[in-house]
Amino acid sequence: MAMRGRKKVLSTLRSILRHVAPVPGGVEPVRHQQMGTSWRAFVVDQYREHAAERDKRQCKMLRQRASDYNTLLLAGAEQQRLRRLDMGADRLLDASERARRSAQRVGLQVPKVYDENEHK
Repeated sequence: MAMRGRKKVLSTLRSILRHVAPVPGGVEPVRHQQMGTSWRAFVVDQYREHAAERDKRQCKMLRQRASDYNTLLLAGAEQQRLRRLDMGADRLLDASERARRSAQRVGLQVPKVYDENEHK
């Protein structure tokens, strides 16, 4: 059980680091600019600081906080993606891709288009 919990914690950390790494515009939160650390380093430091925690309630609270933060980052990334699509889906996606996605939303599949160049 302990190994499964450890894998879950590491998985959450990796996911957070994946989404924290590209800080938009390279701007770090003011609090961390003053401390002289990057946001990514702050997250890693927090994990290291609490790595030896033995209190089960505290561990559960820290895991939940990390999970909540990961969910927040994922939701923010998804929201940005959807806003980009909403602002210019017609420029980002060609007509066939828009048709495929529309069909997929209602449970259909668009047949593949025959392309002579692929079959030569």
